[in-house]
Amino acid sequence: MDKNKAYQITGLDCMDCVVDLEKSIQKLEHVNHCEIQFASGKLIVNESADEKAIAKTVKSHGYRLQTNDVMNQQAHATPPNSFWQFMKYLWENPKSRLALIGVIFILPGLLLEEILQLEIQFVFISSMIAMLLAGFPVYRNALRSLMDIRNLSVNIDHLMSIASIGALAIGAYTEAGMVMVLFGIGEALEGFTGERSRDAIRNLLSSQPKMATKQIAEGNEITYQTVSVEELQVRDLILVKPAEVIPIDGVVYAGKSYVNQAAITGESKAIRKDQGSTLFAGSINGESALTVQVEKPYQDSTIAQMARLIEEAQTSQAPFERYINRFAARYTPAVIIASLLIIFVPTLVFGQPFLNQGEQTGWLYRGFAILVIACPCALVISTPVSMMSAMMRAFRDGIVIRGGRYLEALANVKAIAFDKTGTLTQGEPSVVQVRSLDCTCTRRQEGLSGQSVKEWCAECRSVIALASAVELQSEHPLARAIVDESVRSGVSMLVQPAEEVQAEVGQGVKGRIAGHWVFIGSHRGYHQRNQAQEIHCDEFREDVLQGYNPLLIAKDDQYLGSITVSDTIRESAAETVSELHQMGIEHIAILSGDDPLIAKNVGQAVHVDEAFGELFPADKVAKIRKMQEQFGLTIMAGDGINDGPALASADVGIAIAPRGKGTAQAMETADITILDDNLHKIPELINLGKRTMRMVKSNLWIAMGMKLFFLLMVIMGWGTMWMAVIADVGATLIVTLNGMRLSKPDKKMKMA
Repeated sequence: MDKNKAYQITGLDCMDCVVDLEKSIQKLEHVNHCEIQFASGKLIVNESADEKAIAKTVKSHGYRLQTNDVMNQQAHATPPNSFWQFMKYLWENPKSRLALIGVIFILPGLLLEEILQLEIQFVFISSMIAMLLAGFPVYRNALRSLMDIRNLSVNIDHLMSIASIGALAIGAYTEAGMVMVLFGIGEALEGFTGERSRDAIRNLLSSQPKMATKQIAEGNEITYQTVSVEELQVRDLILVKPAEVIPIDGVVYAGKSYVNQAAITGESKAIRKDQGSTLFAGSINGESALTVQVEKPYQDSTIAQMARLIEEAQTSQAPFERYINRFAARYTPAVIIASLLIIFVPTLVFGQPFLNQGEQTGWLYRGFAILVIACPCALVISTPVSMMSAMMRAFRDGIVIRGGRYLEALANVKAIAFDKTGTLTQGEPSVVQVRSLDCTCTRRQEGLSGQSVKEWCAECRSVIALASAVELQSEHPLARAIVDESVRSGVSMLVQPAEEVQAEVGQGVKGRIAGHWVFIGSHRGYHQRNQAQEIHCDEFREDVLQGYNPLLIAKDDQYLGSITVSDTIRESAAETVSELHQMGIEHIAILSGDDPLIAKNVGQAVHVDEAFGELFPADKVAKIRKMQEQFGLTIMAGDGINDGPALASADVGIAIAPRGKGTAQAMETADITILDDNLHKIPELINLGKRTMRMVKSNLWIAMGMKLFFLLMVIMGWGTMWMAVIADVGATLIVTLNGMRLSKPDKKMKMA
């Protein structure tokens, strides 16, 4: 199967232009797949396509083709944000270069004819040259589009061609030249503004280094070699020096340091990292060197996944955006019909002048002027630029949003369901009690009263070892607590890791150890597998009343003992729930697989409306659907590890993946992933969604208002063609710059 290859196209300034360019590339020989992402300026084609032919086609449309590596280097070296950078951009862009030269030839007509009201013969020639120079790319694209009978559609090039040639036909030479010059420069300004947005995306995704310092052990001697990050394998050791950017996901093998991971998680302060701590590629090491063990291949790293998801988000359309595109497809033909009516109805029905007569503007001229404002660019671009800017803002704060449709849904959410463990609780539980059948511990109850049980008896240590061997591969917080306790108790190496480990949905997990099946799960899960276990039942009930989680262990269905785990509620949980209520969220619930009493206790502590326990994944899905029917759009927020069905069934699934645990799975499962444990980001996400949709709608009103205002001016005879170009380009620039404001922090928002 032919693989795909990506290029960057610079200078994209209009959605219509993108569609035309895409059609031209698809006609090339050996091109089986072609996709252009306007938001990122990325061209994706099959690998066997002829690069030279593609580059030639792109150039013929007035744009440039470059590789991603070149674009990333330029994004870092010279961000386009100054006047001289804009002038350089104008000169390097083939279309705008001609318009820039056209400025020289249009100046005589502008100064002498329009301002000084003088009639000089050579002005006609100068204006004609300006029109032909600036208009050449426009006329060529319009002609090329007309020749494509199968995909014939009316675009801005046709409208500008008709308007300028029509102005020339009625003797408005300076205006004909002015229209094309202003249009060319205006399109370039739109493209320049778009490149600023695209460079911001490229900067976000290209911050990680391409090389790493690999540690190589040769006998007793350790050497270091600089290698590409793509060559690194899982379990390789690399050296990260002070102030270096961490090149790949891994865990600290040796050393201690503070790491700034704001580029990934959005956390504003450096985080202490020591042996076993998770590290993200793209984070910046602090004052001490670290030896890091590679945890994932480069292509599976968190930042690589984020890049893929952002690309996916760029190609997806929000429902409102699809609606605007459908409206725009009808808008242009409607304006053309209106132009024809304005030309002929007043002249044929009311006897008004067809051509200009002295100071009175003829209706033919007015009809041509209206064509200029028929371009739907401002309407079409108003939604995607706002959506992408909002997603960039979230990305900087450690939040990955998979598409604009989820931002739109966030703006209208009515209900939220939370998982308990690892979401509303710390997700860092600890073992507070172990009970084996033949337990000889003398301080059993002291553990539950808050005192640390330093040593367990041999029988209890055996239970811990067996449970740890089964839970070793799990990412669930309760499983990690058992594994950590086995390490602390010195029994982690007593039993070989279990084989054939299987999760039993809603019950627990089992694995084979030395030919025996060992099960660990909830009280309810154990009873569903085996006959009721009377031993320790009273203790289990007492544990639950105190908010603890008792987990039962069985070997070949024979009860061996239990491990009781405690988790604490996040300090921010109650505040977050209160914020959500104040924002008008109608219903907030807890959906947990734990004991109903534990879920209820947590629910009361954080003040949710309802709390449900002992829910299997299918039960959580049923609860989500019931909330959707009763309240409307519903969010499901969980750790992304064992909430897949519920996250998928919600209108928006939000996974919280603190400290990198379960990050990869969370990003694949959820619609939105929060890469730290800041629950306040959920209400802030909802605020971002509301702000984004307000921006989209205000941009739409701005674009429509400006076009309607100028339409009235033209009908009244007060508008000119070059004013129409300024109005059209101005509307597009205003909505673009306005939408880009979403990429900047809102003073009221506290994400960072």
